[in-house]
Amino acid sequence: MGVPSLAQLALAGVISLIAFLGYGPQYLFHHIEPSALNRTQSIVFNILLFCTWVCYARACFTDPGHVPREWGTNGFLDHVSDLDTASLQTRIRRCRKCENDKPPRAHHCKVCQRCIPKMDHHCPWTINCVSHRTFPHFFRFLFYSVTAMLYLEYFLYIRLAILFQNRSLPSYLGPTPIQMIFLFTFTLTNSITLFALAVLLIRNIYTLASNTTTIESWEIERHDTLVRRARSHGGYLDGPDGQKIRLRRQEFPYDIGIYANARQAMGTGIWTWLWPFAATPANEAGLAFETNGFEGEEIRFFLFIECDCGDE
Repeated sequence: MGVPSLAQLALAGVISLIAFLGYGPQYLFHHIEPSALNRTQSIVFNILLFCTWVCYARACFTDPGHVPREWGTNGFLDHVSDLDTASLQTRIRRCRKCENDKPPRAHHCKVCQRCIPKMDHHCPWTINCVSHRTFPHFFRFLFYSVTAMLYLEYFLYIRLAILFQNRSLPSYLGPTPIQMIFLFTFTLTNSITLFALAVLLIRNIYTLASNTTTIESWEIERHDTLVRRARSHGGYLDGPDGQKIRLRRQEFPYDIGIYANARQAMGTGIWTWLWPFAATPANEAGLAFETNGFEGEEIRFFLFIECDCGDE
């Protein structure tokens, strides 16, 4: 039996953490004041825990998608027939590793060893790519885990408050040293994990509302940096062979409004956005995306689709 890989250890670590925070405190609460969770509290918390398990499993094991081998100029023109064909031929991206053309927003993942439609990043904690197909499951996992940990933090706070109020009582009337160690361990672990995942959830709410990926946010920052640099040089930057290239700020083409962005990423039915068993988006839906029309088609295509410097 070989040595487990880092990815396998990360997966085991997350599973252990969910079980540790999900079931350990519930057992401890039976033995310290005020008492175990009541029926309603137990049902709500365990439903949140169940949803966390389901969404994490789907984020880990759902296929992140692929670019069909037959995808190319003809397939792309079926989706964006209004583009000039000659312009498209010169600007369409090609993956050197897959030896295949890449659709808009697709990037090559060196871990998955293929191009992933609307790739956000390869997550080491799910050992899977966060992509057009897996983002809804990943987002729901963050939502339910943060909600469950907030609920748990409330329960832990109540018991810590009682412990503080009874600090002057004889020690034999309070929890044992082992119970106190576990109580503080659960509180510290839950607080740190809650903070980290809450920040990640807020970040993903922003990307959901703006219809950007992590890779695209890097490209937008890079573009803004180049624009600021160009302004200090009269609107021009030095290009290849010493040529001067005029550069102006371009609008991100895939932000089509908060509600439309959310529907595109999470599904058309708003009632399914937080449903753990919601259908996974089709692979074909990640090969072409609606644009907002703020810029000319040829400018949008060049600035936000051609660049590959964010590929994994």
